[in-house]
Amino acid sequence: MGAQPAQGFVFCNEMWSHELTLAPFTIAARPVSVGEYMNFVTATQRALPAFWRKAEAGVAQQHFADWRAPHDDEPMRHVSAFDAQAYCAWARRGLPSEAQWECAAKAGLLAETGHVWEWTASAFAPYTGFASGPYTEYSAPWFDGAYRVLRGGSFLTPRRMLRPTFRNFYTPDRHDMFCGFRTVAL
Repeated sequence: MGAQPAQGFVFCNEMWSHELTLAPFTIAARPVSVGEYMNFVTATQRALPAFWRKAEAGVAQQHFADWRAPHDDEPMRHVSAFDAQAYCAWARRGLPSEAQWECAAKAGLLAETGHVWEWTASAFAPYTGFASGPYTEYSAPWFDGAYRVLRGGSFLTPRRMLRPTFRNFYTPDRHDMFCGFRTVAL
């Protein structure tokens, strides 16, 4: 897990590759879709997430200044980690750890990466031997346990940054960026 020194530019929180052992796991090939999430909303009578509203054709999602009707099969976005956990409890599944996500991504098992940032079950923490890079305020101040790791990148992430080792981090209540999630079997 982690970036290799010969990989080119990486952020300090991706440094460096280290071995770890994972128990076997089964991860969804794609993020939870709008249709799947709306089935959850209907079944549980949960409120729609921020940036979503009821519309004539079902639901509409705010996309910058516009509202649009999403396709049922596109990745759900603008969900908090709390929303993702509630869906997982309903579906009897879980959020992947960041190690599971990275392992599956490096093995080419994840479809549709790069559409939404994907919540994981992992707290944002340093790798063993962490050392701040030239931007000392980029990662270290956020290793306090309050932040959750997201993986994958969204459609707004520069292509050169979309790599299995790229880590993002937000508090689990955040839903304002283009974040979704995929699940693992329990």
